[in-house]
Amino acid sequence: TNGVLEGDYIFHMDIFDETTNSLAHTVTAGPAQELIASQVIDLSFTPWNGYQDGHTYNISYRAELDDGTPSGTPRYFHATFANDIDVAILSDKTTGTSAIVEDLKIIGMSYTQFSINDWDEYFKGNWFTHYDKIVLPWQDTTTASDSGDKYYQRLYENDDNTVNRKQILTAFMQSGGTIQAHLAPHGSQTYGTSSNSIANRLPLDLEIVDRKTPSTNILYSNMEIYDPYHPIMNDINEINNYAIFQYDINKVVATSALAAGFASEQADWASGCTGNLGNAEFQPIIQVADSPGDVLIGLCSYGQGGMIISTIDVESNSENATSTNFPLLKNLLTHQVNDYPNPFSKQREGTDILINGQKPLEALGQGYLTHYMKSNAEVTFSYQSDATVDLVSDWVIEGPTSWDGSSLAAGQKEHFVPDLGTLPFDTEVSPVVNFCKSIGTQGLCKQDVQWTITLWLHDDDGHSRQLSVVVETDDSNADEFEPVADAFVEIRPEYADNIELIGSSGSNNQWEKYRIILDEDGQIPIYFNASGSYDEDAPQGSSGIKTYKWEVFYDKSEDEVFSTNANTYTQSAASQGEWMYTFGGFGVDDQGVSYAGKNLTVDKATQAITQPIKVKLTVFDEAGNWDDDMEIYFEVLEQGFGDIAPKLQLDGWKDVNGFNESNFTLTGSVLSGSEEGDVYIEISLDEDTFTAGGSSRIEAENEGTLDKVTKLGNGDTFTLSLNMDNYYTNETETIEIYIYIYEFSSSSIEKRWTEHNYGISESIKLVLPICRGETIPDEVLLDDKNGRWVFIGGECLWDGEWKFENGQWIEPNSDSSQDSAEGGSNALLLGGGALILIVILGLTFLFLKKSDSEGMDGMVKDFSAAGAYQQDPVEQYVQQLIAQGYPEDTARSYASQYAAQAGGGTSAVAAAQPATASNPAMDAAYQQYYQQFISQGYDQQTAAAYAQQYAAAYIQQQG
Repeated sequence: TNGVLEGDYIFHMDIFDETTNSLAHTVTAGPAQELIASQVIDLSFTPWNGYQDGHTYNISYRAELDDGTPSGTPRYFHATFANDIDVAILSDKTTGTSAIVEDLKIIGMSYTQFSINDWDEYFKGNWFTHYDKIVLPWQDTTTASDSGDKYYQRLYENDDNTVNRKQILTAFMQSGGTIQAHLAPHGSQTYGTSSNSIANRLPLDLEIVDRKTPSTNILYSNMEIYDPYHPIMNDINEINNYAIFQYDINKVVATSALAAGFASEQADWASGCTGNLGNAEFQPIIQVADSPGDVLIGLCSYGQGGMIISTIDVESNSENATSTNFPLLKNLLTHQVNDYPNPFSKQREGTDILINGQKPLEALGQGYLTHYMKSNAEVTFSYQSDATVDLVSDWVIEGPTSWDGSSLAAGQKEHFVPDLGTLPFDTEVSPVVNFCKSIGTQGLCKQDVQWTITLWLHDDDGHSRQLSVVVETDDSNADEFEPVADAFVEIRPEYADNIELIGSSGSNNQWEKYRIILDEDGQIPIYFNASGSYDEDAPQGSSGIKTYKWEVFYDKSEDEVFSTNANTYTQSAASQGEWMYTFGGFGVDDQGVSYAGKNLTVDKATQAITQPIKVKLTVFDEAGNWDDDMEIYFEVLEQGFGDIAPKLQLDGWKDVNGFNESNFTLTGSVLSGSEEGDVYIEISLDEDTFTAGGSSRIEAENEGTLDKVTKLGNGDTFTLSLNMDNYYTNETETIEIYIYIYEFSSSSIEKRWTEHNYGISESIKLVLPICRGETIPDEVLLDDKNGRWVFIGGECLWDGEWKFENGQWIEPNSDSSQDSAEGGSNALLLGGGALILIVILGLTFLFLKKSDSEGMDGMVKDFSAAGAYQQDPVEQYVQQLIAQGYPEDTARSYASQYAAQAGGGTSAVAAAQPATASNPAMDAAYQQYYQQFISQGYDQQTAAAYAQQYAAAYIQQQG
């Protein structure tokens, strides 16, 4: 309304981004509108979609007359767009949603509640991207049914059937989100099923069965806590077998259940629960005791996320999030479902219980055979798993006695808790148990008594595996240890030259691999020795091995079809593990032609190595236990098979005395021996680089100390080069260059022909002459006996009465040549130290701010006079150098040197400095030259004189 003022009004909407402190958007509601006094109108503004997550906006509305005069008070509100929100609640407000919201507030989780009428606007694929969880609260019959608010019909799709909302929920889980569904007994007429005319409306085609009649109610007495160690059960009071669940006067826990199927069926349960990698299963947490396929609370991993299902009315019966007695709703809200870790295999598929370090024998189908123990035997339980995530173990015993030998009632289970000696509590302590059901008073143990040991393994996200084994005291059948298979190849003199150990093979490269080169007969018998196999249960003097079974895989002729079937050879204990097998082929074919020489592991056409032959040993003990963990592999090659070393021609590989080039260049070609194009050649200044790690080699290549060529074949030419510029100095230098030649292919991890038997030297030496061999004329040597080469800024300079510039020697006492020499020398010195000059100039100007007229004399006075400033002048200089970026140690060293000039060497410096006074550039140049000459060993007086001379020449040259 415009109040009492009539006129033509323009209405504005302004969106101010308070995060960036800028106006993000402004728009009008259209052209000016004529209003009479107190007229009320509706306004509409074009929506804006430029809001950014994490930003807060002030959205205001104002009016002004068409002449621009503001009218009235602007109206505004603030809106914050979060980056991520914890929970989306899809429901109208109910008593149940109030309980959910209360818990979310207590635990500090963010949420948005979308009423059913909001769904058409927000229940879209991209709207829930920033939510971690979607909660589908408990619904009463009126809200849920198709004759009421149609909650589940609308959850399935919108009213005009254009948006598949069930598919949106499924995609939400697939991409990592969690759906938490609280499902009441509404029946198939509401939820739908695949067996009637109403499509299943629930994500993953959940099937919810009604148990709401008195005869089908799920009572406390028929409730089973299947996984009491899951995070969802944290802080749930377990006293008196979780009596806390007796919240109903009739002890009714639930009136509906999820039909998940029995454990053996759960791999096919619903349409998913398979995880992204196909190794997850449905996880029941609470189920019906006499019908384990009916689940009250459970989890389903799906894609990268998953689902939590509860048919218990947790909103009504759980205590709030502050409870330490029954915070079930809080535990559900805070738990996220994600994909099972991979690997985290099931029992016998990568995760196993261990008894005294050994896996129990596997039963036919699934599970373990009953493990027999001797009376009162001490047994240590542990586990092994292929999981790479951290696991927490919980051990449970059920039987006549507990972990400590105390009696247990029938059906009673006891959780393993380490004794006080292992505190603080550590779930990774392995249970150690003496099993004995005592009879009489003689300390005897009853035979044929069983205990069930169950192991729960959980990762931090609640993914679990349950394993169990039955142990029984039976002195007659007890076989505590499995046999151990062990064998080796006997290297006998008659074939020692035809067989060699070349490496390893197998799934983890843990088994020896031999290469056999056949002789002219095409056959070689090889002897095996398995006498080291044993069974710890055997009496002294016996190996305990009853049977040796040798299996040979992949030994076939080239024209046979590949097969994984094995040739099996069984021997009794009388063989003592000795066995012989003929490689190369034996016997004759249907035409009487011998197989000798035909069973090779190399493709004759391509000369490529094929599948090696595997010899596998299995040993059996007297109790029928076995061990097949023993394999040996063989390559079988025909006589004369083998590689030859490559032959190379190298040009320039020789010692050089007086080398003065910028680059050392080696050229050459491959003459023969590289039919596969696998010759590699490297040259380096450091021999260790050839065997260094990848990062060191890359650094060497970047620095130019390593060069290589790869994959050279017959006839290929190559060029290798190393830059030598950085190694010339004013001294004679000897540089050693190394060469490394080998063959390598991507199909093999071994380098070949690395012994360097190529008939060439492994290294050469280059002698680099002083200053690249620059000669000193005789007249200079005679005339300038104190002159010498110096190395400044990466260049050789002559330090003496003569000067060396641009390749020319300039004699002293010549005005023109003096100018040229000094100019050139100054240019070289200043060129090499340009960066230092800039820094010194900056410092000089900083010091000279005190008095433009004092010049260098002023600085000398600062260091000579005591108390001229409140701060010690040396310390003042130190602090100024530190401010310029010098490390403190370096700054103090420079300050000390300058103080020595200004104090102890005042007379020498002062004598050389009059010409530089009041000239900052001259001061800076002088200081640079002075420090360079001091660093080269000149005394202070000589250094000061030279510095004055060179600085003056430089300033003159600069104009």
